[in-house]
Amino acid sequence: MLDEPRPSTWFRSSALLDVRGLRVSPSAGALEVVRGVTLTITQGEIVGLLGDSDSGAREIALALSGLLTSTDRLTGGSILFTGIELVGLPERRLARVRGTDISFVPRDPARSLDATLTIAHHLQTPLRRTMGFSRRASSSLSLELLARVGFTDPRALLDLYPADLTPFMAQRVLIAGAISCDPLLVVADNPTSSLRPNDAHAVVDLLHDLHQELALTLVIVTDSLSMVAQSCRQVAVVERGMIVEHASVAELLHSPQHEHSQRLVAARNADLAAE
Repeated sequence: MLDEPRPSTWFRSSALLDVRGLRVSPSAGALEVVRGVTLTITQGEIVGLLGDSDSGAREIALALSGLLTSTDRLTGGSILFTGIELVGLPERRLARVRGTDISFVPRDPARSLDATLTIAHHLQTPLRRTMGFSRRASSSLSLELLARVGFTDPRALLDLYPADLTPFMAQRVLIAGAISCDPLLVVADNPTSSLRPNDAHAVVDLLHDLHQELALTLVIVTDSLSMVAQSCRQVAVVERGMIVEHASVAELLHSPQHEHSQRLVAARNADLAAE
């Protein structure tokens, strides 16, 4: 239950996602990990949430996705998505939004796939349960999805288990699942953190291709300014549970305003100079 009333929605923008005063706390009376975050994202945008593991960036992403764990709680604020208030929405309705309009790509593909289930089961079960597809239709679409994320022989992949996949393959399977129900918004939590550099670049390129092909809106959580520079148009710099700067990537790289942003840009420039 929220500790404070949510803002009125009558004056809110027509953006795809409009967040006002978002607060998240691990438990009652504990220090908030997200402290009054406000963020507006237009449809078709690619936005980076730039922050380390203690910044609150991941908790913001989980809140946007309706996936906060039982140990975290929303204590205030509003998340307006396509005009629908997600905060306080009954779980059944939230699950419907989460299963179709908003999807989430986790950071650790190996742990996010159930080791006891085949790739076919991972992809086809949500299509049948959420979208109402027949077994035959879900099987056909699974092949199309796997081909779309770069597998040259998708049929051979369906009978495999997660242990048979490399991290790069597993991440592409998760991305295939994330786009399977035609979402408007995809939230990716450090999608390249467990990958080798070449594979990481390929995943970023894949997300860009899908963004263009499917008119997706992307929110990418990362602690890497270099990844933001490669993958995003807009960036929200998160520190100590707050967005301390929100700018275009070009503006941030050339003229960072907040001292934390300035440190991040200086560190990236030093790394580039040392290469």
